[in-house]
Amino acid sequence: MNYKLTKILLTALLAVTVLTSCTQTDSKKEGSTKSVKELRNKIKAKKDAAKDLKKDGKKALEKVKKEVKKEEPFVLPAVLAKVNGKEIKKEVIEKELVKIEMQYKKFKQKLTNRQRDSIARRKLQSIIDGEMMDLYAAELGVKATDKEIDEKLTLIKKRFPSEADFTKMLAKNNDTVENLRKNIAKGIITNKVLDKDVYSQIKIDPAKVKKYYDENYKEGEVKARHILFKLDQTAISKKVAEAKAKIEEDAKTKKVDEKELKKLIAEGTKKAREAATKEIKAKAKAKAVALLKEIKKNPKVDFAKLATEKSEGPSKSRGGDLGWFAKKRMVPPFANAAFALKKGEISDIVETRFGFHIIKVEDKKVKTFEEMKEKIERDLKMRNRSEVMNKMNEFKSKLKSKYKVETYLKNK
Repeated sequence: MNYKLTKILLTALLAVTVLTSCTQTDSKKEGSTKSVKELRNKIKAKKDAAKDLKKDGKKALEKVKKEVKKEEPFVLPAVLAKVNGKEIKKEVIEKELVKIEMQYKKFKQKLTNRQRDSIARRKLQSIIDGEMMDLYAAELGVKATDKEIDEKLTLIKKRFPSEADFTKMLAKNNDTVENLRKNIAKGIITNKVLDKDVYSQIKIDPAKVKKYYDENYKEGEVKARHILFKLDQTAISKKVAEAKAKIEEDAKTKKVDEKELKKLIAEGTKKAREAATKEIKAKAKAKAVALLKEIKKNPKVDFAKLATEKSEGPSKSRGGDLGWFAKKRMVPPFANAAFALKKGEISDIVETRFGFHIIKVEDKKVKTFEEMKEKIERDLKMRNRSEVMNKMNEFKSKLKSKYKVETYLKNK
């Protein structure tokens, strides 16, 4: 009896255990399935969100394109401003915009309305400032004499190898001598007014003026032209780049590690630069030597014309003209050679970091401290930029309070 009861109880207990185990397994399966579903739902939600974002991006892009296409023509009012009743008409600004648009077209670019508006406002402000300056100068009775204008015009003409070249420049810029004289006169008047109302308000220590004279003008000034055969840095850089590319190609074949590659590149490019510089220098010097031989055969050669034809420097268009300069303004090798020459003499080949020069001194002069004092004071004042800007802003505020300015450009 006891044995049978025990057997029944064991059988019942085993059934309960199996049932419980099955229930837990089913529960785990159910939980696992639920987690997978949740993960799938999250992934789907992210994909949907990404699709929506892409759609929104496309819509936004289309909207911007439509707005750009719909951009209205840039129109200026007939009268842009008035200064004490004098009208500033749109034609002046339109001419400026046409010039700038042509420059943009060269680079296959187009001005936006925002850019046009910015240019128009800057140009207009410049014109307004000029009109106020004219009114103020007239009040003071400041004028430019014919002698002053002629002197400035002569200096401008001397920048060109010949009168014909000067005339070509005017034609290229659609300008005339009469108009140039007007602009020169305006510049002279402006400088006189600024000297009175701006620069005279800035004080410079007299000791600094004397020191500057001793360091820069005591040895005088030289007026010279030069012919430069420059070092072709583009050719040097090209050779260095080729050397670097070869090192990198070889390194791939030999499976060189990154650290070793950096070392090889540093050493290789240094050698390549030295070799290329030596080669380019030799070519530039050879050209200078050949030309100097020609000049020595014909000492009366037109140096300005020769500079226009042969020089590789920025002063080429001016016949190599460097104007008047003090010794400290030029790099030492050039300055030493120029100041050692007499008026009319031509140098041997002079090497500087820019290349190889042939120099002709056209004139020399030594001015006394009293003669240079005013110029030096002005130069030193101009270098004090913060003080100049402060005084200039005060001066502009003074003009604005004196004259009635009305502007008709709409705010953007």
